[in-house]
Amino acid sequence: MRDIESEIRADLRDGTPVLIRQIRPEDKQHLEMGLRQLSPESQHFRFFAAKDEFSEEELRFFTEVDHHDHDAWGALDLSRDPPAPIGIARYVRHEPGGDTAEFAVTILDSHQKRGLGSLLLGVIAARAKDNGISRLHSVELADNHPLFDVLAGLDTEKHFRGEGEEEVTVQVYADPAAYPATQTGDAMRRAYALYEDACRR
Repeated sequence: MRDIESEIRADLRDGTPVLIRQIRPEDKQHLEMGLRQLSPESQHFRFFAAKDEFSEEELRFFTEVDHHDHDAWGALDLSRDPPAPIGIARYVRHEPGGDTAEFAVTILDSHQKRGLGSLLLGVIAARAKDNGISRLHSVELADNHPLFDVLAGLDTEKHFRGEGEEEVTVQVYADPAAYPATQTGDAMRRAYALYEDACRR
């Protein structure tokens, strides 16, 4: 396992500068800020229900992670003063030593459709690859089009579970060249390269 102290800096498709880094225990306030800015629809997609606030237990779970079996990376909009939280992605390994993990990507409504979702997905996929994970899995509402748009163009398996839910599995490749020659595949390769640059610092 590689510990990453460096931060990733990148520009979104519209030129917005962002900083991406691992979530820390002191980010609890950032998570609360982000939740307040999510639309009811985005809250429903992420939590399957309206979500007014996090419990103390949830805040500890989301921010006090070991960066191996559970890792999370957040994005800050550097064009704002002070920089503001705009998105987060995480994986949680299903079982110790296993090669499959649950994943989630959440982007504020104000910053969707700018390429941040695929960038964050690529960063946690690169991190998952480093930690021996080869598949990212999630159960989503079937009408969660923002996430399915992010996943479009990747090697995924989708299974309808009934009651409006779909089970999604994303293949994680050790070699970024193995991702498809699609816009999302290119975004994954870019994220892998940014992650590797951060590892070398």
